[in-house]
Amino acid sequence: MMMIMGTMLEKYLRKEHGFWRVKSTDGRRWYCKHTTALGGIFAYIDQDTPGMTIVAGNVTMHLDHVAEVADFITRVERAAARDYHYLVQALQRSRLARTLRTMTL
Repeated sequence: MMMIMGTMLEKYLRKEHGFWRVKSTDGRRWYCKHTTALGGIFAYIDQDTPGMTIVAGNVTMHLDHVAEVADFITRVERAAARDYHYLVQALQRSRLARTLRTMTL
């Protein structure tokens, strides 16, 4: 049962959210997704326990069902997109202010 659940979660991560497999030597199956807005999300599947553990930033969650995984990843992606949007706006304002200061009137 654990292998079936793990396989189902693996397929879900790879097909629906764009994770890729990372080589490991610790016996776990590691998956990773990295974007500029998000940084990195890492997920690993233990052979001994059902479900998977997802590490995003400084949050670690152990999830057992595909619906829980979907909800958690969606929340993390939305929060990252919102924070990234504010960061980009701040950088653009800073660049615009610097450009305006150097213009001669």
